[in-house]
Amino acid sequence: MSSVKVLLFQKNINTDLTKDQKQNISKARADFLILPRFFPAPAKINSEIFDLEKKYLDRILEISEYHKGVVLGGSIFRKENGKVYESLPIVQDVNLVDYYNLRSGEEVYSLKPEKGEGDSIYILHGVRFAIVSGKDFELDGLFQHLSDESIELLFHSSDRNLEPNDFAIYKDDLIKVSEISKKYNLNIVRCEGTGFLEGKEKSGRSYYSSPTGIKWKLGESENKSEILKNLNISLSKKIPL
Repeated sequence: MSSVKVLLFQKNINTDLTKDQKQNISKARADFLILPRFFPAPAKINSEIFDLEKKYLDRILEISEYHKGVVLGGSIFRKENGKVYESLPIVQDVNLVDYYNLRSGEEVYSLKPEKGEGDSIYILHGVRFAIVSGKDFELDGLFQHLSDESIELLFHSSDRNLEPNDFAIYKDDLIKVSEISKKYNLNIVRCEGTGFLEGKEKSGRSYYSSPTGIKWKLGESENKSEILKNLNISLSKKIPL
């Protein structure tokens, strides 16, 4: 049995981190920090966004200066070998470890990114885990694949637009994800952001679901709040040598 300390940051995607937030992240001494999809948010998502790849990546790398664990998220739109990708940066020790390229090929406003290839499983900071972003959480066979690979921890960097029945949708999500966690022996940490993108308001509906049920969820009025949440997650399996 091992314990992993995760810091979930339900962040406003439009704003920089405050001095207090930076200090709290540093004090947490977490193994992982997960950020929401689309952080840091561009003014618009169009073809000009690719010129800003380094600028946005630098903002993620800066977080790694005071968070000494692994930083997961948020989103970078970039070109590689002439192809367009929406990518989730994975950062450690102020270095880019890898990009997780979204697999679903989900259209993002005026952009149509390519479907990423490869696996979503990593070993970092002494932990074997998986990461997905956006609608990759809904890919066929995902949870069975993770179960076959003995993965017990899945990070989901996510987003959602604010809906009139927002909290009812969230409660349905909690029921569904709880069943997934129990069936596949999977700890699932979903991080969503607040703020606006392309004129649409985002609703932060983050959670932590374990194989024994929902361990942390938001209150009805917390979907527009910035929240730093410390999570202690127990894993039964050690990394195979």
